[in-house]
Amino acid sequence: MTRYISELRDIYDYPIRFDRGIGGYVWEDKGYYRGRDLPGVWYSEEQIHALLAMDALIQDLSPELISRTIQPIRDQLSKALESASAKPDELRRRVKLISTSRRKLLGAYFPELASAIVTRRRVRMRYYARIRDQESEREVSPQRLINYRSNWYLEAWCHRAEGLRNFSVDCIRELNVLETSCREIPLDVLEQQFDAGYGLYSGPETQWAKLRFTVAQSRWARDEIWHPMQRGTVDAEGHWVLEVPFADVQEIQMEVLRFGPSIEVLAPAELRDRVAKTLGDAARQYKIKRLKK
Repeated sequence: MTRYISELRDIYDYPIRFDRGIGGYVWEDKGYYRGRDLPGVWYSEEQIHALLAMDALIQDLSPELISRTIQPIRDQLSKALESASAKPDELRRRVKLISTSRRKLLGAYFPELASAIVTRRRVRMRYYARIRDQESEREVSPQRLINYRSNWYLEAWCHRAEGLRNFSVDCIRELNVLETSCREIPLDVLEQQFDAGYGLYSGPETQWAKLRFTVAQSRWARDEIWHPMQRGTVDAEGHWVLEVPFADVQEIQMEVLRFGPSIEVLAPAELRDRVAKTLGDAARQYKIKRLKK
């Protein structure tokens, strides 16, 4: 019994103390627990291991979010695991996520955005648009938070533009959660607008890209998921031929260029021409700007 009481008090932070007057343990109400049932969630040692593995991934994905909002939960998991045979820091050291192209700052308003989404309230924000290099005041109805390429984005209905827009969370300069209720956008509309094509900047108007990988690259490419609706086949020569929907030609062009000579755009002609021009411009740059010895 003493061991269980110690775990409740020391690991789960329950307000339990020994009362010498009655000769037993009592629940010491501290306000937060007033009128509530016994709080907390019980985990097995294996479940704690799995949670700590996810904790390590989240730490690499969004360290700023961890430090501000989830640290108390991490501390409780650590206490729970320390009561078992393993040590939490050992697992954290042995789980690694390599994030590329992650921007330095998540932004100071992630918790407020998450709260606004859950409570279905509008937000007013001052937003910096990199493409125009200017700030603007926006009132939006948050719909979804998206993590894309290790960066966070907000899908929202913009009441100034009267349409659905994507906002980079790290570009929010000021934010206030309003008492006004959100404009509700059905999930199927969000999926049609944002999920129809490849990548983040998708839309309802989609085209299909047909891409052919070299035989060597195909060994990896045929196991990759670019889009839930993609189609893929292996041709007679052993090339992986991938067909994927897209809405923003620049975004899928950037993905194609990542593979260099290991991929060829078969269709559409616009994408093929853009990729060919970009590769030609890059090659000419290396020929013209020779390094000085």
